[in-house]
Amino acid sequence: MLFLPALSDVLSVLSSRPAPASNAKPGERLLILVPAHNEEVLLADCLDALARAASGYAAVEVVVVADNCSDRTAEIARQRGFRCLERHDASAPGKPPALAWAIEQEASRPYDAVAVVDADTIVAPDFCTAVLAAGPWQGRAGQSRQRVRTLTRTWLTGLSELLFEFRYGLALPLKTHAGLNCPLTGTGMVFGREVISPTMWRAFGPTEDIELYGCLTAAGTPITFVGEAVVTVLNEARLKASVTQRRRWSAGRWLASQRYLGVVLRSARVSARQKLDATAELLVPGPVEHLLIAVPALIVSSLDGVVGGPALIALFTLGLVRPALYTMLAIRRHPQPLQALATLTMLPVYAIWRLAVTLSAPAVFLTRKWEKTKRMTLRSRTE
Repeated sequence: MLFLPALSDVLSVLSSRPAPASNAKPGERLLILVPAHNEEVLLADCLDALARAASGYAAVEVVVVADNCSDRTAEIARQRGFRCLERHDASAPGKPPALAWAIEQEASRPYDAVAVVDADTIVAPDFCTAVLAAGPWQGRAGQSRQRVRTLTRTWLTGLSELLFEFRYGLALPLKTHAGLNCPLTGTGMVFGREVISPTMWRAFGPTEDIELYGCLTAAGTPITFVGEAVVTVLNEARLKASVTQRRRWSAGRWLASQRYLGVVLRSARVSARQKLDATAELLVPGPVEHLLIAVPALIVSSLDGVVGGPALIALFTLGLVRPALYTMLAIRRHPQPLQALATLTMLPVYAIWRLAVTLSAPAVFLTRKWEKTKRMTLRSRTE
């Protein structure tokens, strides 16, 4: 299983095709939803960035979804001139049900596509331009590029920068060039209206993005990577602050694989190549966990007397080539490559922590309690 991402990438390189010409429809209307739960500290920066990006576009509307808030989130949104939907339903907290509710509330309003931008992120000034240029969005979905926003630089934020370049700078563009669906990754997602209508929303688990990827892929809906549309995400500088979010991601991936992998594999709308790539996306852990599993497995396969040892060695080695190659390319692209290389000395610490968090992911289902990601103190609002 661990060699599937590498196999899919090799096939993608061999089958890469020219990027299709843009057929953007003039005047396409874009609705941007900003789900927010008690985000009074970070929301202002997010909305100011969206206001700059939407400036000059009469067909772009930004709407804040204040979900079960007990702070000034809704007030801040309205003070800045944005429409705000307030939802109060303590029995169904969290981003997935909040978005489903908001999409239903907006069903009667005229728009052609909807984008989701988290309240703790900052879009680039040309975000709306890039999203609209990648249209038309009818019958399609897309994922914007993510970059890291760090308030306090640590070895953890350094590793995050490399992992983001690994994924958004290398892996995801390759999928789009090969005609494969790009995984959805939470913020910066874009959907054609009919793709994300209230009757189509099926994502209510811990991570709506992975579920939507599985659901849309099974339906044969194209999901493209919009690399020109950039969203900068706030990255935690300490491991402790990242536990809740990483645990939820691991639980969400497991749930999505259980719900949608079989559906994707049985779907007549999905090509054999796409089925292979979706299997890799839904089943194989992230590159750091992959490394922690594959290296010991490679060592065990090298021992005398292991049945099928040479074949196992070849497969595990192939699986390790991909993260090693992508990491080297990410370091080469980094503005300070020596500094980036130095952060890799902490990779074993992060890998063990990440595996422990993954193993604790079932707690999300046992408690059935949605937890907001703990934020570090915002020390700078001008970064």
